[in-house]
Amino acid sequence: MNKLQKALCIGAGALALTGCAEGEYETGTVIGEYGNVNDLVKSEVRGLLTYGETVKLGEAYVLQIKTKDGIYTASIVEDFYNRGDHSTSVKALAVAIKIGDKVKFVTGISHRILGKRSFFNGNKIGTIDSDWIGILPKEE
Repeated sequence: MNKLQKALCIGAGALALTGCAEGEYETGTVIGEYGNVNDLVKSEVRGLLTYGETVKLGEAYVLQIKTKDGIYTASIVEDFYNRGDHSTSVKALAVAIKIGDKVKFVTGISHRILGKRSFFNGNKIGTIDSDWIGILPKEE
């Protein structure tokens, strides 16, 4: 089991003592990075009309991810279970993730007793914990 699957099992274990949740994943390319994080985070912006550095302030962090099934808009929140050293913070994601990066993220879970739970609505807009998204290695 990889780190993301283990995190899902821990979370599902908090909901029910029997069984383990099976994650439903998507992979895609980050096409938009929006919002702010609590502390100052400098990021480089490259676009058709802009080039330079921006400073992000505030609390929201949202990614748009293009997948084979369409574009997902994901609000990234701090890890609900706060597992300390094993958690990925929203701040770290804001620094690490760049437009064009390939990512893998959880879209929902299936539990043998509790059934399915999707983290995204029919318009592919939703919220996921910071631990439930990972950057895939760059292809060379």
